[in-house]
Amino acid sequence: MKTLILVRHAESSVAIGNQSDFDRTLSAKGKLQAKEMQQHLQRFSSILVLCSDSQRTRQTADHLLQNISHSIQYLPELYNASALTIQQIIEKHADSSPLMVIAHNPGISQLYHDLTQQWVSFEPCSIGIITLSNEENTLSTTPASLLGNFVSPLQNE
Repeated sequence: MKTLILVRHAESSVAIGNQSDFDRTLSAKGKLQAKEMQQHLQRFSSILVLCSDSQRTRQTADHLLQNISHSIQYLPELYNASALTIQQIIEKHADSSPLMVIAHNPGISQLYHDLTQQWVSFEPCSIGIITLSNEENTLSTTPASLLGNFVSPLQNE
């Protein structure tokens, strides 16, 4: 893996009635965020996507990847996963590049921080693109060999 793309799902709607957190959908603003962020992924010809199976992460993937060649795996274990769990899942797919993970906070932002030593506000639909510059192309390395590039949608302002 040379490139890892970490994505927090776009803004979700509020729960309606007895709707579970898992079943919350994207808000209108969230759909706009995902469409806006497509431009930051255009340089990738094909992406393997590991996505939480919650409704809002699925919808984020649908809107974000509309015009990008990708294959996607929905993983229940990514729902509200910790940074450590996300990293363990990524390591199982280390031979894929670029690799994208669409998940939830605080796990996704903590992992970005752990890998890059950059603390950023991972607002909805923010994207952290990490380039591995070490020989092994693994996450089990020092942060100095991981270069992070962070972008957040204007729709958050």
